[in-house]
This record gives sequence, C-alpha cells and structure tokens, in this order.
Amino acid sequence: DKCETCTATFEHTVHFGLFKGIGTTQMFNIIISTIESQKALKTSVQISEGRKVVHLEKHNVKIILSPDEGIILKGDKNQIYDLLGMVRQHIVHDVDRLWTQIERNR
Repeated sequence: DKCETCTATFEHTVHFGLFKGIGTTQMFNIIISTIESQKALKTSVQISEGRKVVHLEKHNVKIILSPDEGIILKGDKNQIYDLLGMVRQHIVHDVDRLWTQIERNR
C-alpha cells in the first residue's frame, strides 16, 4: 500500500474491527474529528472501493473505514501509536466531563 501523495510505504497495520456499541462509523468520525481538531495535522480524504480512506499528510498514516472490516490504520508504527494516544486522551477528557456533569446532577 502506498499513499498517492506520500513517499513512505505503509508498513504497520492496526486492525480495530467493528465497534458494536458506539458504532464503527461514529468511532471513525470521533477519531478523525479529534485528529482534525489539532491544527498541525492535515488530512485528505478518498473514497475507494466502498472504503473511506483518510491520509494524514506528513505523518505517513492512513485511517480506513471499511464496511466489512471496520477501522484499520496503516503506516509508521510510532506515528500510529502517537496519534492513538492523543485520540485516547481527548476521548477520556470528554467522557470525564460527561461523568462530572452526571455526578453534579444526581
């Protein structure tokens, strides 16, 4: 696999599969919107063979939404895990805000 606008080969793959609780498309959108909220991270989107492919320019990573396979990340291993760590931090922060509000109103 190669990104058409990148020179690096996507050598590492992380396959998350489907998300039955939140929904795969919703989780994909959460991941992408979290990444896009970081102004330094630029993305480009392609639709290919029924898959939505988001390329993270300059990071040699692509995030794929496949109807059958779920969410797949390909690219530089360190970049993938750095991005996932950042996404996790943002999700935990937002979920903690929800919980704080619930506790306040009990």
